[in-house]
Amino acid sequence: MSLLVEYRAFPSLLQIYLSAQMYDALDDLRAQGTARDDLYERFLEWARTGGAKG
Repeated sequence: MSLLVEYRAFPSLLQIYLSAQMYDALDDLRAQGTARDDLYERFLEWARTGGAKG
């Protein structure tokens, strides 16, 4: 099931969930010494635009 479908009635909860996932990923990447500067786009921006790309 798509996260957009699952959280369609509660988009703010989707943002909270994705934020938590993003920070977990950031912690993992820091521990590995791997830098990424696109985590916001990968975890949050797509949900704000309804999954639309471009």
